Amino acid sequence: MKLINISRRGGVKFKTVKHFLVILLFLSIVLSGCLGSEKKNDNQYIGDSSDVAKEMVLAFENLKRASKLEEESYQEERKDNYEKAIKLTKEATKWNEEALNHFLYASNKTVDPLANEFIDYYLEATKNYIKADEAMINKFEFKIKGDFESAKKASEEAREFYRNGGKLQIKAKELSVKI
Repeated sequence: MKLINISRRGGVKFKTVKHFLVILLFLSIVLSGCLGSEKKNDNQYIGDSSDVAKEMVLAFENLKRASKLEEESYQEERKDNYEKAIKLTKEATKWNEEALNHFLYASNKTVDPLANEFIDYYLEATKNYIKADEAMINKFEFKIKGDFESAKKASEEAREFYRNGGKLQIKAKELSVKI
């Protein structure tokens, strides 16, 4: 049984919330040793990394919420309920922006280069998801107006942003093995 799939937006999709939370816990434990601390000398870190680990967990939870809302938006689009799809996508954008804020906080508090690189991948991925959400909102608005050519272009733009975000998430997962 596969526990992890690639979602429509190109990112990682977990079979159950339990698997997602286990991965989050694992990442926060692994990263907590090198996040949020100040370098005392060559090999010693001082400071509390718990704030950064909490921020990372919050960021991942927000990404999960956004992804769920994007899936719901997709279902509403299939029903030609574009108003509801716009509402859901705007809510997803809000959660993606919250995740971005948490990643920014974590990025500013880390001193470990690998941890910074890991967080930077997620920062950039989240920025791509926000742009994709904006493109999807444009797509739905064009469909409401009956401008299907512009809607198609907006859809292609959103697909590209989702794809780029997914690639960055995969790079972050590959890097997490090294941390």
